[in-house]
Amino acid sequence: MKDSRVARGPSVTTRREILKYAGLGMGAAAVSALGVTVNAEANEAQAPTKPAQTEVTDKSGKRLAAGAEIAWTKVAKKAAAADVTVDPTKTAQTMLGFGAAFTDAACFTLSRLSDSDRASLLHTMFGKDQHALGVGRIAIGASDYSTAAYSYDDGAADPELKRFSIDHDRDYVLPTLRAALSANADLFLYGSPWSPPGWMKYGNSMLGGNIRPENIPPYARYLQKFVEAYAAAGVNVRAVTPQNEIDADQGGKMPACPWPQEDEERLVTALGPLLEASGTKIWMLDHNYNLWGRVLDQLCNPRYKKYVNTVAWHGYLGSPEMMEETTTSSLTIGRAGASGARRSAGFWPTGRRASQPGIWLWMSADGPTSARSIAAGWCRFIPRQKKSNRRAYIGRWCSMRGPFAAEL
Repeated sequence: MKDSRVARGPSVTTRREILKYAGLGMGAAAVSALGVTVNAEANEAQAPTKPAQTEVTDKSGKRLAAGAEIAWTKVAKKAAAADVTVDPTKTAQTMLGFGAAFTDAACFTLSRLSDSDRASLLHTMFGKDQHALGVGRIAIGASDYSTAAYSYDDGAADPELKRFSIDHDRDYVLPTLRAALSANADLFLYGSPWSPPGWMKYGNSMLGGNIRPENIPPYARYLQKFVEAYAAAGVNVRAVTPQNEIDADQGGKMPACPWPQEDEERLVTALGPLLEASGTKIWMLDHNYNLWGRVLDQLCNPRYKKYVNTVAWHGYLGSPEMMEETTTSSLTIGRAGASGARRSAGFWPTGRRASQPGIWLWMSADGPTSARSIAAGWCRFIPRQKKSNRRAYIGRWCSMRGPFAAEL
């Protein structure tokens, strides 16, 4: 195992400062870790006056032990390319933050620590004068990292949700979340379900299998009640995704639920109005890069698009540049990385690209509705390909831009 070194420097103190630095193309963690002083108005970077502090974790048993200081020097003109280059004068996308998941298993493990040890650990992870992690994912019910498969409404069918309760989370999940919020009041928490309650699904089990369509409205209310119950318990859930890994069944070996595109759209359009009062956002997809075509398809549905403001991506299949296929569309509204127990979190919320106006045409199986669109160069035909292909689920859509769009 290689050494894992973390550099730390001056920390930011408010969410406004985080967004200020992020707007300059630097995540809050990078600003804090690298110790760079940024002048937002002049858009200039100044060399740090103090060395960066490092911490080391390695196979010898060191766990965030103090390492050697790193002195800051000017880059030589003919220096070799660096692995990471921070240039605050070059702006890019905003970073919401970095973090990981508060799974049932993780919170249970933390609950076995003494109060002082747990508080110290969470302060090290989330404290603004420490590592300042700023994003956390909450599993809505059981995940594949849980002590048992559970939902907030187990048992026989209960479409009116009279049995709904988050009591399972009161022992150690909610206390851990509240302790993390005490360490960092700006911690951004969002929730993702691995499965609806078993009785809502065809197989009456949380382990794989699809939801019955007639249970989509009750499930929307189920997610609303989760947000409301957590708020009453002192934890504000800022966003939810409809499903963790929306195209995975996991062979019936863990909580999971595949969502056909049409069913997910029904869920979002039912859930959106229910969350408006709380201000909780809906992040779409929550799955791999190679499903970017599905994203484009769904963003063409105005009723669906109305209620989503970010796309959550996983990095298991496909490649990161596939996200660019959505950002070049006039209908793209945002991007977000999905954090989880085995993945790092990276967030890229961006605004709609108003500089690329256009419309979308429905295409038949044989191609676009207008061959002239291809001849004019304003339409790019994206054929549907086999699932085994790295660009699966591309769909049958055609982007119309520029003067040809005006003729329609």
